Amino acid sequence: MRTDQATTNEQLKGVVARLDAHAKPITRIQGDVAKVQIELAERRLNCPLASGVKDDLVDHIMKCPMRARMDAVEDFVTAQQTKQANDARWMSKLWPVIYAAGGIAIYILAIHSAELLKFLQR
Repeated sequence: MRTDQATTNEQLKGVVARLDAHAKPITRIQGDVAKVQIELAERRLNCPLASGVKDDLVDHIMKCPMRARMDAVEDFVTAQQTKQANDARWMSKLWPVIYAAGGIAIYILAIHSAELLKFLQR
């Protein structure tokens, strides 16, 4: 038993050592990726072409004839989502009452089952 435990401990130490050895390069790679992402964001902000395209896009969106229709659709969808959330809130409050009423009905049926059987046999 002790030899098995000692072998297991040695294997566990080997696994931990390998994980430690792999953790350092992974940490270094994550740091490199973060630096590249920051550099890419800085380049995007400093690009002289990006501001003109952004301004044109904003103008296009604001002057689009379909914008009024899309705003109406967005308002409708938002109202429907709000209504569904409100209905779900009320149903979540009503379910305990429904379950309690069902339980009471089953309890009353069980108490009066003999009388109900006599009534059904007529």
